[in-house]
Amino acid sequence: MSDATPRSKAAWLVALVQRHSHRGWWAYLIWLLVYLFFAMMFAGEMEFHNGATAAQVWPLLIPIVVVIVQWIRPTVLGWAVICLPTILYFGVGVYYMITENLGPHPQWEHDLGGVILGSLFLAVLLAACLSLMFAARPRAFPGPIGNHSH
Repeated sequence: MSDATPRSKAAWLVALVQRHSHRGWWAYLIWLLVYLFFAMMFAGEMEFHNGATAAQVWPLLIPIVVVIVQWIRPTVLGWAVICLPTILYFGVGVYYMITENLGPHPQWEHDLGGVILGSLFLAVLLAACLSLMFAARPRAFPGPIGNHSH
């Protein structure tokens, strides 16, 4: 039985950008819907508070381009660029919700709507994380990349 794990640095780089199955494409759609909703809210807040222009919020388009590339040519690198920050953002959101609601002046006492909206956001973000982890996650390396028998 051959081990398909890359052995060299070059083989690892090739494995990161090698095409994978389109299986789980719908997970990126879930992620994109969540992202678009909150990116538009964020851009609106930036415009309202700071007078931000479209030129100043263009970086919000970068993840959208990555998702489109994932639909066309799914790779491990593209999956990681979307999935790992989403999981980190979810973890920070959970930490924030816990610390803001278990302190001496819990947020829910004065901003129940914000707590409910934040909880709904975390639930939807959890769905996006789970769909990326279980449906869109690339499986084992597709072939004997860098498998050198010395």
